[in-house]
Order: sequence, then C-alpha cells, then structure tokens
Amino acid sequence: MNLDYQTITLPDGAIVDAIDGSLITPADPTGVIDLRALDMGEAYDWTQYGPAKHGDILLTVDGVAILYLAWPTMINGTSEVFHRLADGSTWADVISELKTEGRKEQAAELARGLELAQLPELESKAVDFTHLDR
Repeated sequence: MNLDYQTITLPDGAIVDAIDGSLITPADPTGVIDLRALDMGEAYDWTQYGPAKHGDILLTVDGVAILYLAWPTMINGTSEVFHRLADGSTWADVISELKTEGRKEQAAELARGLELAQLPELESKAVDFTHLDR
C-alpha cells in the first residue's frame, strides 16, 4: 500500500498530518491521536511511520487502541487489523514484564496511556477537523 503522507500547516499555525487527503490529529499533550478519518489498514500504516510513540492512545473506527512499543494494540473494541493481547494476558502482565526486563520508563509510559484510555471523556479530547476544507 502506498499512501500519500503529508504534513500541513493550518491557518492558525497548527501543524497536522494528512494521509491521502484525510487529516489526522497530532497527539495532544495527553497523547491522544484521532485516526478515525482513516480505515484500519491506513491507521496501522500511519502508526508505523507517523509521529506516534509508545504509550499514545489511538482513536480508531474499530475502537480505542494504544501503541505498545511498535504495535498498535486494541484496548476497547475489536479489530481484524490491529493487534490484541494474547488470550489470558492482561495489561498488568505486560507492564510487569517490561519492569522485569529493566524497561521501567516504557512500563510507566504504557501505564499512563492505559490510565488515560479509561477516562470517560477520552473522545472529547480528540480534535475535530471535519469543519476544515480538505
């Protein structure tokens, strides 16, 4: 798949990313990225070369995911494209394993993202660009 990836400067000076003409929001200071303008395949591709980082929350058409190391992994919802935890695994297990491996900073970033994903107002944190001319 060859997507047209662009960085666009809006009239207010904000810099955003676009894929094939669909605007996607940058991570706000809390680490939430709105990818709902993309189908799941495009969203997955974007996570691999966009500015998303470990622990960022990804709003998608299939639900809410988190970028776990390099893998977009579903938290709420189901997806045929994004990863999911193995049956019987929990996020607590993943965080514990990162700590055991000496990756305490990555464990903390993941825990912060998972905590953020549980906030009821999560979707209101996503910037809405639907009013802009494309």
